[in-house]
Amino acid sequence: MESLFDLGNVPSVNSFPTTEQIPHERPALLEMCVCPHCTLVQLSTTIAKEDLFTEYRYLSSASQTQIRYLGDLAAMLAKRFTLHEHSRILEVGSNDGTLLAAFLPWTKHILGIDPAKNLVPEASSRGVPMVADFLTEETAEQITKEHGHFDIILGLNVYAHNPDIGALLRATHTLLSPDGTFILEAVNASKTILRGSYDTVYHEHVFCYSLTALHTLYARAGLTVVDVEETPMQGGSLRVYAQRTDHHPTIAPAVAQMLDDERADGITNLGTYQRVGESVRQHIHALREGVEELQRRHGRVWALGASARGVVILNAGKLDTTVIECIVDDTPLKQGRHVPGVHIPVVGWETLRALPKKPTAFLLTAWNYEREVLEKLQRLGDVHEAEIIVPFPALRTVALQRVVAEETYPIPLPTQNAREVR
Repeated sequence: MESLFDLGNVPSVNSFPTTEQIPHERPALLEMCVCPHCTLVQLSTTIAKEDLFTEYRYLSSASQTQIRYLGDLAAMLAKRFTLHEHSRILEVGSNDGTLLAAFLPWTKHILGIDPAKNLVPEASSRGVPMVADFLTEETAEQITKEHGHFDIILGLNVYAHNPDIGALLRATHTLLSPDGTFILEAVNASKTILRGSYDTVYHEHVFCYSLTALHTLYARAGLTVVDVEETPMQGGSLRVYAQRTDHHPTIAPAVAQMLDDERADGITNLGTYQRVGESVRQHIHALREGVEELQRRHGRVWALGASARGVVILNAGKLDTTVIECIVDDTPLKQGRHVPGVHIPVVGWETLRALPKKPTAFLLTAWNYEREVLEKLQRLGDVHEAEIIVPFPALRTVALQRVVAEETYPIPLPTQNAREVR
């Protein structure tokens, strides 16, 4: 494999150690590479999946933007596939059940599978049954025996997490009904990695997909890509629809069009990837300088959003407690702990609200939820003069008082070759 860039040694981005656990962190090399033969973008080093996912601190319900997005997605899919009371839906990596719960107005036949045992109560509270395990070819056979096949299988930002993607796709094929549809969402390599967005690079994300790479991987597992859409989530994502090849599905024109577009973007050209590394290094250097300048002028800097991508940004820039005083996050499972690697304390919004003298300089680490986070900051009432560094999609500094107009995430309308789920 050809190395594109490395971000140093970084612990699991969702570990969030307590003070006592900090000495026992186990950082590993975070290096992004590309296969010179198939141009699949992937990590050089992986961490055992049991260490990453069996206790998980990210919640789908932690962000109102995410909740709205998932609700809109469920409504769009219900319309596109004419869901009804007998439709059967499985979500791989179902987290706290937020997405599956959004399908309950149409069908009660929902099931999640996720190895995070600590999230089972969260899912249950939403009426979502969950198998607390990894999806393997063996668990797929067991689920099929107990629950049958599924008309819709969903995998949102989880199919990049498993080093054995071939086995994961074969398991998906096993679970899919003959005329069912598998819907994957994943960060789009063309819109992220190729543009120098390194903040989606962490040990959970073993791969960063292009449609070109997925097209090949799916074919090996007996799946055919039948449609594709782009979404703005995660800085630019693919939503890929696939069906079983043995069912001879109809393929939408959008598939060939995107494959052509990717070739034009250089997705199959090794030289395209080799230029990414220098762009990443320049961004990290400029970000570090920008935060240090804020610290010189304002005296203290806080960060906003202890997301996984935020952990990467902080570690890549070596932005530790000498530069960032605290980081604010909504997720109770992270509060009272520390950012992996750089050990910045994580606090809730109420802590920031209670400060008699609030900081006036911030780094927006959860930049993909910019509108939601900055509106919360505005509501504190006495930080209107604050300056905020927004690291992506383009590094910039904004004045809080100039924040305007709510950002929306449109859901694409169904395409003409939509199939009814039976």
